[in-house]
Amino acid sequence: MKVRFLAVLLMVLASGCSTISPNMTLTTEGSPQAEVLIYRPGAFPAGANGMMIGYGDEYFGSLRNNQYMRFQIDAGTYDFQVKANGSPAFKLPVKLEPDATVCLRSSINPAVTGVALLPFAANLIAWFHLNEVECPDASALADYSEVHLQ
Repeated sequence: MKVRFLAVLLMVLASGCSTISPNMTLTTEGSPQAEVLIYRPGAFPAGANGMMIGYGDEYFGSLRNNQYMRFQIDAGTYDFQVKANGSPAFKLPVKLEPDATVCLRSSINPAVTGVALLPFAANLIAWFHLNEVECPDASALADYSEVHLQ
C-alpha cells in the first residue's frame, strides 16, 4: 500500500513539470509574421517562481519579475500559455495579424495568496494569468530587463 501511494505521488508530481524547448521554431521562412511582447511586472506572490511561456503545450521562454520578452512568430491564432513549473497552465487565445504587434501582460492569480494556508494546493491552480493589453511605450519598460530567446 505504501509503495503504491509513493508511486502515485511521484507520477502526479512528475506530470506537472515542464521544460523550456530552446529550439522551438516560432517562424517559418516566407510566412507572414507578427511581433509579440510579453511582460511580467514585479509582484511579491510567486516572485521566486519563473513564469514559463509557450503554446501548444511547449514552452520557449521564461520570465521573472520585471522582465519582458519580444519575439517574432508566424501570424495566426495561438493559445499562448503561462505557468509556474508544476502548476497547470493558463491559456489565452490570441489572433496575430501579419506585421502587427500584440502585447501581453502577465499577472499573478489572486488565488495564489491562499497557497500559504494550503501548500498542497500549489500545484492545483494556475499561478499566472495573461491579458492582451495596449502596448506600453519604452519609458514604461525602462525598469524592466529584456530576456532574449535562445
